[in-house]
Amino acid sequence: MPSTAAKAEATGQSQTFEHDGVTYSVPPTSEWDMDAMEAYERDHIVTCVRLILGPEQFEKFKPKGTKRTLGDLNALFDKIQKATDVPN
Repeated sequence: MPSTAAKAEATGQSQTFEHDGVTYSVPPTSEWDMDAMEAYERDHIVTCVRLILGPEQFEKFKPKGTKRTLGDLNALFDKIQKATDVPN
């Protein structure tokens, strides 16, 4: 039986998930910007996450004037990967 992420990918549906009390929505991987994938390949995870989430959702994760850690970013990226079935 296909996973929820696989079904979403097949039908072009965004996947939603919650992180730190905020609901995020990410498009299926087939719609991810190539720049996001290039950033991922270069280990530029901040850029990758920013491009996948878009500016409004990234602002929810890291509002101006707040501090976030690499651990915070990794936890968010792990949830993006789980929501979309992207292997770690």
